[in-house]
Amino acid sequence: LAGDRRPDRAGRDRRAHRRLRRATRRPRPDSTSGAVVARYGPLTRRRKDGAMSLRVTAAAGEHDLLFLPWDIPLEEWPEDTIVALPRGISRHVVRFVRFQDRVYALKATGVVAAQSEYRVLRDMRDDHLPVVEAVGVVSDAPNPGDAVLITRYLDYSLPYWYLLGRGDPSLADRLMDAGVVLLVRLHLEGVFWGDCSLSNILWRRDAGAMMAYLVDAETT
Repeated sequence: LAGDRRPDRAGRDRRAHRRLRRATRRPRPDSTSGAVVARYGPLTRRRKDGAMSLRVTAAAGEHDLLFLPWDIPLEEWPEDTIVALPRGISRHVVRFVRFQDRVYALKATGVVAAQSEYRVLRDMRDDHLPVVEAVGVVSDAPNPGDAVLITRYLDYSLPYWYLLGRGDPSLADRLMDAGVVLLVRLHLEGVFWGDCSLSNILWRRDAGAMMAYLVDAETT
């Protein structure tokens, strides 16, 4: 009918989706000094405990990561916090922890590098590329300028050295084939991977095939 103004539900849904993506990908920096600041979507929280201040940026549903022992350097975390799992060669301190029935990989680095890698991994996962899931960054802990990037452990995945040590002569070719597929997919999406190495890939069997996943996007 003339003059009938029906709500544009499709347009409204599209706009809401774009707002959600912007909120998720670009958490605004917090300039407030003080006790607690929280925004839902990504969470930015500042906590003061004596002389210590830290900032946590976490994906929705991962806010409880704040309560891990961030006042201690990652390389000194207690053994009862650490999970022993095979990992690739890295120049960074990397630890696996179990928290609330989930396993996470934690990498100690600098604030700028951690925030950048977090955003890159989130964007690549949004584009359905085979990468690990970044769930948070803890900045200025235990010291100003220090940071820890948190990714969710990729279940049933293994580094190349562990797989090649199992004595299966056909496995090397399968690992290389899966690695080539990963590189092609990144190339087709216009991704530059500046630190492409076997140590930055995890492999996992998927329905009988071998799949390769990018686990380090620091130079991407």
